[in-house]
Amino acid sequence: DGILSKYASPTLTAVDQHGEQMGEIAAELLIEKIEREEDYEEEESYTTRVLAATIVERESTPDF
Repeated sequence: DGILSKYASPTLTAVDQHGEQMGEIAAELLIEKIEREEDYEEEESYTTRVLAATIVERESTPDF
């Protein structure tokens, strides 16, 4: 959902992927990993977080 979508004519429907929220979660996970460094094991652990994208409907989407 970029700035061009809002100012195009007609305004464009877009997908909001919640980039700011993704960044916050990534930072939290990194901080947690750094704080756990003393508990480091041979095996790396991975975490998956899923954020649902949101459709932002604008003028380019017709009403049915």
